[in-house]
Amino acid sequence: MSHVTVACCSATDDRNMLLTCSPQNIHRSYFIMWQKIKTYTLAHLLGLSLIAGGWYLSIMNTSADRWQTVKYMSGANLVGLIMIIIGAYLPEIWISIKNRGKAS
Repeated sequence: MSHVTVACCSATDDRNMLLTCSPQNIHRSYFIMWQKIKTYTLAHLLGLSLIAGGWYLSIMNTSADRWQTVKYMSGANLVGLIMIIIGAYLPEIWISIKNRGKAS
């Protein structure tokens, strides 16, 4: 059985063999794209939740000390700042580790 190779759906696998537009290859490309979407979405949602949690922790801790002497750097504020920094850089680190060694 012969398949016609079309420019829009031809690809190369690891052994540099030309893949054709068979239903299995189309399903494989959709599966790979779905995995990428899930990885990117999960990483960014986790980063966003860390940023929001760190911000909330820092704001709540500062507002809880409203009637006392002003103390800007406490343990909770430091933990909140660390959460914000980790949340900002986690998605890119996670995605780069996950894509290590893969061709774009």
